Amino acid sequence: MTDLTPLKRFINEPHCDLGENAWKLADLVRTMKDARFIDLGVRLGASSAVMSIEADQRNNQVCGCDLGYDGFFKNGRRFVSENYTCYQADSVTLGKTWDEDPLDIIFVDTIHTRAVSYTHLTLPTNREV
Repeated sequence: MTDLTPLKRFINEPHCDLGENAWKLADLVRTMKDARFIDLGVRLGASSAVMSIEADQRNNQVCGCDLGYDGFFKNGRRFVSENYTCYQADSVTLGKTWDEDPLDIIFVDTIHTRAVSYTHLTLPTNREV
């Protein structure tokens, strides 16, 4: 079992706005194997860190999409797998040009205008929208 104490401290810091939802997301990712997750709006990396819990053991791939990763590399990077992929792009452009395998979780933690949210919802997934 993974020691989550350092991650819990990180999630409980004032900069993190996930609150108790972090652990609901953790419960969800712990049910999945051989899955692909993307964090739209990485910022400091809290959501990516939570989706990375036991990722290596479960053969899950976690990636992030953001315009900048300075905060992530200073904060959340230590909690993700070595194979974490950083897509340096805005989520709308990435969604329109996505040509990789479908995603199992799309965590939307970025602006929520109608146009942007619609684009997020139409990213390729293993389910119908």
